[in-house]
Amino acid sequence: MDTGEINSTSFKFSDSRQERIYRRLLLVGTGPAAFYRDACFLMALKPPMHTSTHLISHLVREIESSLRDVIQPAIAQSFKSIEKKVRSEDNHRDKIEAILKGLNIPIVR
Repeated sequence: MDTGEINSTSFKFSDSRQERIYRRLLLVGTGPAAFYRDACFLMALKPPMHTSTHLISHLVREIESSLRDVIQPAIAQSFKSIEKKVRSEDNHRDKIEAILKGLNIPIVR
């Protein structure tokens, strides 16, 4: 990366959609918004770092976890049905499906 190119302090989102997602994540908290901004920054690096994909996946996992933590209390009834299930490899999937059900969002497979 050239010193005249993009850096973390001068980074600007590449489109209005990224900016809108960032602003909405600020409603969840500064942490998830910062994770998203950093993920966008890493995706914008040319050439990419050798570990960009790995780092971005960690950031996305943190964002997803933050969103679940905020949404879960609002749809607690859907989560009660999950608590009765035996822990399995699909537990994470079950939680996401419960969130979708609680928000009346159809599950597409």
